[in-house]
Amino acid sequence: MTRSTPDPPRRRQMHIDIETYSSQPLPKCGVYRYSQSSDFQILIVTCWEDQGADHRVRQGSCPNEAKELAYHKRKTRLYDLRNAGPHHRFTVSNHLVHNCGYGGGVGAMKNMGATMPDEELQDIVEAWRRANPHIVNYWYAVERAARQVVDEKVTAPIGKAVLYWKDSNMFMRLPSGRDLCYQGICYTKNRFGNSSLGYYMPNGTGKMDLTETFGGKLVENLTQAVARDILANSMLALEAAGYRIVFHVHDEVILEVPYEQGSLEEACAIMGIPPAWAGDLPLRADGDELTYYRKM
Repeated sequence: MTRSTPDPPRRRQMHIDIETYSSQPLPKCGVYRYSQSSDFQILIVTCWEDQGADHRVRQGSCPNEAKELAYHKRKTRLYDLRNAGPHHRFTVSNHLVHNCGYGGGVGAMKNMGATMPDEELQDIVEAWRRANPHIVNYWYAVERAARQVVDEKVTAPIGKAVLYWKDSNMFMRLPSGRDLCYQGICYTKNRFGNSSLGYYMPNGTGKMDLTETFGGKLVENLTQAVARDILANSMLALEAAGYRIVFHVHDEVILEVPYEQGSLEEACAIMGIPPAWAGDLPLRADGDELTYYRKM
């Protein structure tokens, strides 16, 4: 007699994309438009608090500049990120332009594949910066704080982050309590011949090279690290609720779930719960049930 083996439970694939959102300007921010990029909203949230006179992030609203940026939306095109496929896009419009939120200019946009004339790209960069003065001010505030830490070996709160000095290194304490380390940070010359901060990091061969950094780049480090911590928190919550994560891509998790277990709505609701250290962050998740993976 042969014993029959029960069929394994049928499974479906869930793709869930986590993002931040708001229908109203955040407190103290004068923000008019929001990208569906989680990075952009997190950037705004990390910089909304004023912390001390030396590193104050000035507030401002700029409806005229926002209208100017909307004008560029009508005259410009979408560009795919290099080697990233048709669904990984940044847009030169009223939404976040890739790298503009971190101090990138014409060169950064061209490196990502933009082919418009330099003058048109420069107009877009300048319009974005005029429409988002709170973010631009935050770049400078973070760089001032970093230079103070290097010069005076002190602790400098800035927005929701804290920079501090320890053992010849500068650390960035994230809202989650995790630290980023800038090893051997010191002054150097940037590619324009001006004074700049630099720190040591391994190159492709493992050798430690001095790498230039600046306010916009430090803000990018902070933003991406906070986004990572939020996603990690959501993934742990999903696993605790019994959802099996197959893999994750940027701000998206892919689950393989038996048809008899859970629901897309429940999984999205779990991912929409912010961590305790980011209770004021407007967070939500959207998803879909698919038979095979594709970028949402």
